[in-house]
Formats: sequence, C-alpha cells, structure tokens
Amino acid sequence: MRIARLVTLAMTLALLTACGPSTSKLVRFDAIYMDMDGPLHDPDAQPRESSLEAIRQFQACGGKVGLATGRTYVQVKELLPKIGPDLPVVLYNGALTATIDGTVVYVEHVPKEAVHAALLAGTESPAVRGIIVHEEVKTYIDREDAKLRELISHAYIFPDEVITNIANEYKGLPVKILYVTHNGKTDEAALAISKAVGDRARAIITSPFTVEVVATGVHKAAAIRRVLEKRELDPRNAIYFGDSGNDIEMLSTLGPGFAMGNCRPSACDAAMARIDPNNTDAIAEVIRKVVLRPACLEIQ
Repeated sequence: MRIARLVTLAMTLALLTACGPSTSKLVRFDAIYMDMDGPLHDPDAQPRESSLEAIRQFQACGGKVGLATGRTYVQVKELLPKIGPDLPVVLYNGALTATIDGTVVYVEHVPKEAVHAALLAGTESPAVRGIIVHEEVKTYIDREDAKLRELISHAYIFPDEVITNIANEYKGLPVKILYVTHNGKTDEAALAISKAVGDRARAIITSPFTVEVVATGVHKAAAIRRVLEKRELDPRNAIYFGDSGNDIEMLSTLGPGFAMGNCRPSACDAAMARIDPNNTDAIAEVIRKVVLRPACLEIQ
C-alpha cells in the first residue's frame, strides 16, 4: 500500500481518535514524538532533510517536537541542534528523560535484584557478543574486543571501563543494560535474558543486533505521557513515529502511531498505519498531509 493511500486512511482515523481539536488553528495535533534511528535518519545516519523541513514548519505553526530513543544523551547530543526538539528527550527507552542541555528530569534504574541475573544470562548466552552497562554518567563493557569496540563506536558508544567478570564484579545500579548479539541471534538472546530476569525487569529487542534491559514498566510511552502531561498537553492529541520493538507502546497506547515500512513485525502490528520506509520522505509526507492545516502550508 503506497503512502498516499495510507495517509488518507491515517488522516480519517487520526481525526476520529484524537481527543479534540488542537490548541493551534494551524496544526491538527499539538505534538510529535518520534524514534531517532530508523524513522528520522537517512542511510548515512543523519537526519533526513525532508523530515527536518517538515518538523520546522510544524514548529513554526505552533507544534512541539520530541525525540524518544533507546540511546544515551551522549549518543544524541551532537544531533540535537540539527533536529531542534522543543520537548524533553526520552532516552534509554524511557528510563531517563532529559532537557536539551542534558539536565536529568526523571530516571528509573534497573532493580538491583535483576542486575546480576541479567548480566549472568548475557554472559552465558552464546548469542551474545558483548555486554554494555549504562549508568547515568559512566559506561562499562564486559570485554576488550577491538572489533566490538569499532562496531559500537558507530553508535557513539565509548565505554569508560572494562569489567571482564561483569556478572560478579559489577556492583552499580544501571539505567540500561545493552547486549550486542551475533547476527540473527537477537530473538535467542532476548528469550534467555527475559527468562533470567522474570518480572523484575524487561528485555526488549531494539535493533537487528541489540537487546536491552530496563526496569519493568519502563517504556517510551510512559515517559512521553509524563512529559506531555507536565506540559499540559494530551498524549492522545499527538502523533508518533517508530519502527522497532522498543516503539510498540508508543505506537499503540497514546495517539495515532505510524510505523515505518521497514518496521519490525511487532511494531508494524502495533501502529495505526504503516508508511513508506525510512529511506523515503514518508515522515515529511505524513506531517504535511495529516498534521498541518492548509493555513500552515501557506506560511513560508
């Protein structure tokens, strides 16, 4: 199904499901929250210019924009000026929320009783290539592996310290635990880690080669709801873009959710509509055809 047909469907459904009219006469929705990696980036891992132009027009007409990502503040810091969000950034899949300058607004750690079980399961799983533990300030890795370090450096992950026997030696309280898996082994790793932590924490697949553990009840939707309600904005009167397993709640439990065409099946099923892949102008098209009113499109 092409984007034009999806946008027509999405517009009808969105206007029916939104809680009411936007506070602005120029936009149909007050806010947009979007995942950062797949939806917003082009193949060179830079924000897609068409998306940025549509975001700027939405903001000029009174809308607010936020980012919701599994990344840390360090990983997104360099891109924030280019994207220009004016709502707090949801990080670590919802475990931490920060202002644009990095000031922590809210944080929830992985429970201490789940940390050892999670680390031990990752250490014992043949599907796991490496374990990275993220605290609010410091980052640890479980091995000195040049190829692994090179791989994670592309995601701007630069561990501060190596803890080789991490399951027994790590004594801190992480915000998130990240597992880099071997190719095609994310499902196997996620299952093993989920069994180990039980209901004490949750394991989610966040990319084709990563699984992450955060506290139970932590997800992007909960963090976004907290942010928007504090700003006196109704989460149902916002729209959302995502593509992966960590976007499911965001796409399905708030306002209208749009999954990119390259979405993981669980994210595709969670969204109200599936649009074109992230190497297209799909986000810009949805913003212009669904979100902006005709009067906004006339503003130059």
